[in-house]
Amino acid sequence: MVKDHHLLESLALTLTIPESSLLKMALSSVETVLSIGSTLADPNPYAQRLEALHILETLEDLQTHKSQKIYEAAYNILREFFDEDDEEGDDDEVDSMGDEGGDGHGPAALGLGPSSGSESQFSFSNSQPFFQM
Repeated sequence: MVKDHHLLESLALTLTIPESSLLKMALSSVETVLSIGSTLADPNPYAQRLEALHILETLEDLQTHKSQKIYEAAYNILREFFDEDDEEGDDDEVDSMGDEGGDGHGPAALGLGPSSGSESQFSFSNSQPFFQM
């Protein structure tokens, strides 16, 4: 039924309409469909189809919505159904590098950590303007 009636395509499109009441309804529907899909197969066939419809970008954009409920719904859907960091071991890679990030990345590379050599603190009064008028 989901496939025959193009439900996922319709939901993906509805998530681009700026009307809060429609967004709330669509987010609730997406969550329900994804919950059902997770019981059908692994990987979730509905999640795969929604990814192909670029819904991840739409959900990420909705996290900047003025409505806290819409933000939370989009965040929860991303976290519950699309967050693969824990499954793929990406966290292990970050943990193995540590916070110091001796590879030129992370806080130390920006001079923001104990390995920066000095205990300087940021101050807005010492900041240079980004552009001059």
